[in-house]
Amino acid sequence: MIRVIIATDKVIVDGGINMAKRHQRATSATTQGGIIDKEMPIHVSNVAIVCSKCGPTRIGMKFEGEKKRRTCRKCGGDL
Repeated sequence: MIRVIIATDKVIVDGGINMAKRHQRATSATTQGGIIDKEMPIHVSNVAIVCSKCGPTRIGMKFEGEKKRRTCRKCGGDL
């Protein structure tokens, strides 16, 4: 799952990508302090496009009249 932060052009990718260790103080008797892993944002330009057929890929553009389509460079399919 991807969460987008439009104001800063960043995304947060779930699944253990770009994790950072943060020290957290115990705030009350119920919450435990310690070192926690936190997902950090990545700039949009550093995120790879993933094709459903062949995996991470680069994109190409195909023109059909006045419209542009994004296509996969590896298999040629639409993205």
